[in-house]
Amino acid sequence: MNIAAGKGYLKVAKLLLGKGADLAVAEKTFGRTPLLLAASQGHLEMVKLLVEKGADINISDNDGRTPLLFAAARGHLEMVRLLLEKGASINTGDKTWTTPLHAACHSGNVEVVGFLLGQPGVHPDTLNLFGRPSLSDAARRGQIDVVKALICNNARADISDGLGLPPLFYALRNGHGEVVQLLLPKTPGWKNWKDGLGRDFVWWARHIRSPRVTQLLMDHGADIESCRSEDGARDVSSDPPPLSKSRGFCDCCIGSVLQGTPLYFCSICWAGQFCICVECFEGG
Repeated sequence: MNIAAGKGYLKVAKLLLGKGADLAVAEKTFGRTPLLLAASQGHLEMVKLLVEKGADINISDNDGRTPLLFAAARGHLEMVRLLLEKGASINTGDKTWTTPLHAACHSGNVEVVGFLLGQPGVHPDTLNLFGRPSLSDAARRGQIDVVKALICNNARADISDGLGLPPLFYALRNGHGEVVQLLLPKTPGWKNWKDGLGRDFVWWARHIRSPRVTQLLMDHGADIESCRSEDGARDVSSDPPPLSKSRGFCDCCIGSVLQGTPLYFCSICWAGQFCICVECFEGG
């Protein structure tokens, strides 16, 4: 039954269900039941069938992921609607406290993001295990439409995560000028902000070699002479790498890590999900 559900084999699934197949049996690798497998692979008709047959709508796998979280992550609006209509819990997160809204923002599907934000009980500033709101994740990935949707639904641009970093930093660090332009006037006190090593937004703009971001800071009153030193600045492109070529983000420097580049994980911090790029790893 698990194979049929995961592959979307509807006729096979109906045959097995007619023979009394158990919908609660999970596969051993990730602990996913037929409904979780169908949702994770985007098989809408299979999800409809399994829900009609009484599958647990809020079942979770070994990582705490629910069918709704999978549907939101895939940007499957119709599946999200179906699961919510059938009673799925809209704010249930996984082991990293990632909610369906977090997942939708991460994948960049603005239709699902907008739909979820319009549901009762959904708050745009809900934090995950890392103390990070959805706005920060959308900002670091340069997803301007998602950022706009969150802002329009009263997401706070001045909120900082567990590392003390506001959404503006995530956008600036990765060279997303359009997002920086939107967040600058909505982040009061940004001129006085500094990271744990005393580096301000001007330092980071120079660090990533982004003339556009530097100019945006100047246009909003930044004292560009306040940061003369460029020690440690990397010679990188002023344009951020496309997300399709990004393996992830370093949780130390918040920079994008390209595919094929080493990426380390701390087994203690943040349930083993704390990512460290090779430069931060080697720098201690």
